[in-house]
Amino acid sequence: MSHHQTQTLYAVDVAHQSGIQYWQMEKNFKGGMKMQTETVKGLLKQMERSQAWLSRRVDVTPATMSYWLNGIVTPKVGVVQRIADILGVGINTIKERESE
Repeated sequence: MSHHQTQTLYAVDVAHQSGIQYWQMEKNFKGGMKMQTETVKGLLKQMERSQAWLSRRVDVTPATMSYWLNGIVTPKVGVVQRIADILGVGINTIKERESE
């Protein structure tokens, strides 16, 4: 089994246990971009905003936002861009840098 398949199965299992529909997880999982989650959390704290506030702005459930910000599921590139826009920073500020 490939690494991607293992990650997908893990994400689906987490979704199932949490009551999130499989299609929602699959939509958010494929083609994702890892975020610097601590940076996003720090920006929210500076703005005195919550993850729930951000989830409403991005139009996802608070559970989905929690999965993203805890590194369980990886959001799509467009979502990471939207989060950056909402937080008033460039995407490079919050996307995880690739290992060299």
